[in-house]
This record gives sequence, C-alpha cells and structure tokens, in this order.
Amino acid sequence: MKKITLSAAAWKTPADAHQALKDALGFPEFYGNNLDALHDCLTDLTDTCVIIEECAKAAEQLGEKWSKFLMVFFDACSENPTLDIQLVQGSGDYV
Repeated sequence: MKKITLSAAAWKTPADAHQALKDALGFPEFYGNNLDALHDCLTDLTDTCVIIEECAKAAEQLGEKWSKFLMVFFDACSENPTLDIQLVQGSGDYV
C-alpha cells in the first residue's frame, strides 16, 4: 500500500487544501478544485493510505468548510475499500 503523509497546517483556504491534495496525491492537471472532483479522484486511488496531520489547525483555519472536506474523506473511504485516510490532530495525535 502506498503511504502519503501531508500537513494541513497551511490550509488557510479551500483552494490551499485542494492544491495540497492535488500535488500530494497526483491528481490530474484538469482536477476541478472542488469537493465533487476531490471525491472522484479519491475514489479512483488504489491501495493508498493518506495521513493528514495538523487537522486541528485546518479545522481552526477552514471553519465549517473543514467539515465538508471530512465528509468527502469519509464518503470516499466508504466507497473505496483500497483507500485509507487517517486524520491526525497535531503531528502524531491520531483522531
């Protein structure tokens, strides 16, 4: 299984989050930078574990928008049994 770790500490806007996810996960150039596109790309990944650190910081900075990202993460994992997304509050404190 491929393991990718990224920090959400710099995600001050949804655009920051989308760009970081696109870069880290190798989404295509035509990635739409929206939650529907994120869901589609996450469900297309195979044998991938994504560890997102500093989630507490992302929640603080993105506010209610963070909960929408969380819903997409959970939905994508439910639909894609080869995808594992692990959320870490800080750097090492798993949620």
